[in-house]
Amino acid sequence: MPALRPGPGEDRLCGGCEWLHLRYELQLREKGKALAEAFRRIGRMEPGSYPMLPVLPSPAPLRYRSRARFHLGRSGDHLVSTAAARTSRCGSGSATCSSRGWITCGRRWAGARPGPPPPHRDRARVVRARRAGAALLRGLDAGEATRRRADELVATLPLLAGIVVEGEGDGRRGRPATLHGDPVLHHERVPGDPARGLARSRPDVFQQANRGANARLVDAALRMLAPDGEEVLELFCGAGNFTGPLAVRAASVSAVEGQGPALEIARGDLSGRNVRFFAGDALALAGALARERRRFGCVLLDPPRDG
Repeated sequence: MPALRPGPGEDRLCGGCEWLHLRYELQLREKGKALAEAFRRIGRMEPGSYPMLPVLPSPAPLRYRSRARFHLGRSGDHLVSTAAARTSRCGSGSATCSSRGWITCGRRWAGARPGPPPPHRDRARVVRARRAGAALLRGLDAGEATRRRADELVATLPLLAGIVVEGEGDGRRGRPATLHGDPVLHHERVPGDPARGLARSRPDVFQQANRGANARLVDAALRMLAPDGEEVLELFCGAGNFTGPLAVRAASVSAVEGQGPALEIARGDLSGRNVRFFAGDALALAGALARERRRFGCVLLDPPRDG
C-alpha cells in the first residue's frame, strides 16, 4: 500500500479533506476505527462481535474527485469551492475542481445575476465525464430570467453539456427541476476500462465522487453477494450503480428506488433487460413482495446516509 502524501504544491491542510495530514495507510486505519465506533455507538454492536473487512484502498488517493460543490460568495460575484474555505488548493480534486472552465461558468453566472447578492447557501454542484460537464444550481428563483441565463450558459460554454436548476424548496414541494441542454452524462463504470460498460449520471442525483474507489466497492460487494444465476432484490438502487453489474451476473434483478430522477436514469440505462424497477419506499415494497411470497436468492441494500 503506498504511503501517499500530498505532493509539491498540494496543501496538507485542505478545507474539503480532513485526512490529508495522515499518510494514506493511516487514513485507512483511522477510517476503519471510525466505522467500528459508529457500529458500537449507533448499532450497539461491540467490536469483535461481527466480522469486519479491511477498508479498501482507493486506486487514486489524490486527484480523484469527479464531483465538486461550490457556493457563491457573499458579494454574489465569485464562486467559492469547499476546499477554498481554508486553502487555495485541493489535494483530492481532479480537473473537475480546478478547471478554469468552471470558474468561468461561475463568474458568468454570478455576473448575470441582477439585484441584491444571493443567499450564502446558494450552491452549485458540478460533475464531469468524458471531457464534458454538467452543473446543478440550487436555491435560486427558478423563474424565466434564471432559465434564460441557464440556456445562454449552455449555448456559450463548450465545457458545459447541461444545467439542472432547482429552485428554493423545489425538492420539498415536489416541483420538478428544470433541465437546460443535456445534463445527463456518460462515464465508464470502471475508469480506464470501457469494456466494463458505461453508466449515466446527473448532477442532482447522488454518485460517488471517487469513481475508481466506487468500482472497487461494487466488485467487492458482488464478490461477497455471489449473485450468479440468482434472483436478486436490490433496495435503494439509486441510479443503478450496483444494478448494472448485478444484471450481468444475476438471473433477474428487482430494483427498488424512491427518488424520481435517479430512477429515471436507472431505467434509461437498464430497462428491457433482466431488471424490473419498482418506484416507492424500499421497506414498504420489500414487505409487499414478501406478502406476495416472492423469493430471492440474495438481497443487496445501499441505503442513503440517513439509513
